[in-house]
Amino acid sequence: MNKVILTSESACDLGEEHLTRLGVPTIPYHIHLDGSDYLDGIDLTAEDIFRVYREKHVLPQTGAVNVQDFIEFFRPFVEQGYEVVHIGLGSAISCSHQNAMLAAQSLPGVYPVDSRNLSTGVGTMVQYAREMIDRGMSGAEVKAACDELRTRVHGSFVVDTLEFLAAGGRCSALAAFGANLLKLHPCIEVDTQTGALGVGKKYRGQMSSVIPQYFRDAVSRFDNVETDFIFISHAGCDPRDIERAKEAILAVRPYQKIYVTSTGCTISTHCGPGCIGCFVVTKP
Repeated sequence: MNKVILTSESACDLGEEHLTRLGVPTIPYHIHLDGSDYLDGIDLTAEDIFRVYREKHVLPQTGAVNVQDFIEFFRPFVEQGYEVVHIGLGSAISCSHQNAMLAAQSLPGVYPVDSRNLSTGVGTMVQYAREMIDRGMSGAEVKAACDELRTRVHGSFVVDTLEFLAAGGRCSALAAFGANLLKLHPCIEVDTQTGALGVGKKYRGQMSSVIPQYFRDAVSRFDNVETDFIFISHAGCDPRDIERAKEAILAVRPYQKIYVTSTGCTISTHCGPGCIGCFVVTKP
């Protein structure tokens, strides 16, 4: 039987404890902030980013993992006789997947997976891939199964403010001003075919009332849903809002497990504080 190891990136947002439990090493993204270079989740946290922005109105730039970093990350596993299945940010969002593919050309038995997703959409695929490996599937088989799985991981999130998306050039300052003025909170949805982000339903009001509406909509959107687990991912949300989200989910679907994770620097840089989302998996 082939030895297979599963790896991911800091932007999978699973948290150290969850990743340790799954036995999944990760490689961090680079974060350039206020003249210094940091590693996502190691030297810098999302709260550090929000604090610097509040104080100086400076947003970081996120840097994808480069080819050489990937080679150095994968090589020890290959030298130990492992096949490597690597699941990272979608290629429509980051060039990291392209760099992982280039690194894999120089190393045998490395299978980068384009998740076509972000945050715990990537984490959801990691969770399923862990189960595949535990069942004895080879690296090539896990990669093929993940290529099918990614079409069934439906991700979305709702933002509290468009200020960070505007500051990062993801929407116009005028649109952000108008949305904030009208207390609009757009739902950003991930296209399962391309991994690109698009705007869905726009919610209006305080986040305390928006969050239950959003989660009811998100988990009732599809009929044939896997209910083993679901992730709630958020950027510094009020604990009371997390409880509202859980209650809304369970009012619609009998999920066996609800995991709550905090978004790391890479995702938080673009979505801003108060952003919250989930990733629903449909059955084949």
